[in-house]
Amino acid sequence: MSFGAQRFSIFNNQNLGYNFKLGHVERVFGSAEEASSPSYVTDSKKFVGITGISSMAQVVEYTELNNSTSLQPKFLAQPLMRGFNDSITRGDLILFITINKKNFYIGPVNTFNDPSLANNHLYNHESNTIERGGLEVNVDKDSPFGYNDNYFPSNVPKLSKPKNQVLDFPLGKMKTGNLESKGPAYYESNFTDMVIEGRHANSIRIGSRAVNPLIIISNKRSGDVESLTDGSIIGMTSFGSLSDNYYETPGNPFKLSCDVIEEDPDQTNPRGVYINQGNDQLAEDQTPENAFNYSFGQVRGADQEEFDQIIISSDRIIFNSNVEDVTLSSKRNINFGANGNFTISNKGFSVIESKNIYIGNEAKQRAQPMVLGNELNKLLVEMLDLISSLKFIPPPGGGPTPVFVNGPGDLALKIKNLKGKFFMDKKYDPFIDEDDGVPIGDSSNNGANYLSSHHFIEPNRE
Repeated sequence: MSFGAQRFSIFNNQNLGYNFKLGHVERVFGSAEEASSPSYVTDSKKFVGITGISSMAQVVEYTELNNSTSLQPKFLAQPLMRGFNDSITRGDLILFITINKKNFYIGPVNTFNDPSLANNHLYNHESNTIERGGLEVNVDKDSPFGYNDNYFPSNVPKLSKPKNQVLDFPLGKMKTGNLESKGPAYYESNFTDMVIEGRHANSIRIGSRAVNPLIIISNKRSGDVESLTDGSIIGMTSFGSLSDNYYETPGNPFKLSCDVIEEDPDQTNPRGVYINQGNDQLAEDQTPENAFNYSFGQVRGADQEEFDQIIISSDRIIFNSNVEDVTLSSKRNINFGANGNFTISNKGFSVIESKNIYIGNEAKQRAQPMVLGNELNKLLVEMLDLISSLKFIPPPGGGPTPVFVNGPGDLALKIKNLKGKFFMDKKYDPFIDEDDGVPIGDSSNNGANYLSSHHFIEPNRE
């Protein structure tokens, strides 16, 4: 008989009595070190059914629930599922099963449909007492509902999925029933999402609205639905705007932090600069590029053209690449906005390859073009040479003589000294490899000292 057939026959052999039973979690092991801690008193009974494992991580110590009021023996069990383990703590209610002398558990049982409260609803605090010196002494450190006093439940409710008429019925109608009356057909159309939910306001939702999928990862949630004001959130939606998919406080719609208007006594933004303002204004029948589109994905029925979007929001976001590049690509624009400063730092060179470069939004009027330093130097040198060649022609009888200005020396000498002061006659050498045209190093022999050795601008195009 093959191994697969053996396994099948074992699990279908009713005589072996593989039945789940209820257990009360007494202790949870987060690591192997906790099981070997001197504070943990071992008992041979505990290790029945736990031998032959590689780690004590996520193993629980439990007592079986029965009608006895006396102290129950404690046993150990490992997770039944290999790759998925729910959060568990002392006081939780579990289902355990013994298979070939090995104990396994699943749970905690969702006793109160609360993410942080899955305690044993059958727990009797008074049963965990012993008589010591004629007095009944409680032998655990539990609160009356079975959790350890050092466990702090969250006040955040279980993640829910309220009906969303805009997203659930994007065409504004139902196949049966009346959308406006919200009768049985409306509410019976509910379906829940696949949710992985932690104990303390963190969750992963793999769900959908109508037939449109979504994935939302939320941490430090403040309510029973995800909001863009959660501590951190990554949201992937395929239909609807941000306000359609995420809860918003009434009268307080979501705004990018760089666009948030706050009290500004110092007038740090006197020009009223907001993200996207440097982009062109498109035709009236198109979405303007010079303002952030908070309505992207808004439900428009049969005329829908905007769908998928991702938002990442947190108090701090770090993108770090240890080996290769960080690449940003956009079919339209890439916009950066900051309520403070914007800096770019690197240890190599910086290249901005663009058809046009404008410093300041008003520069798009092209009233003031940039100067090409080397070309300007040539002009200045030639002008100074012309001026230095000036001669003074005295009254009849005298020949041309140098022009003198205040102080010692004539005009030509003073201009020569001026050119020498600024190294205007020094030859400019860009330090370019003649074979492949690649710059050599991070600088050049800049010629005149008012020309930068490290920062350059491209010449005019032919």
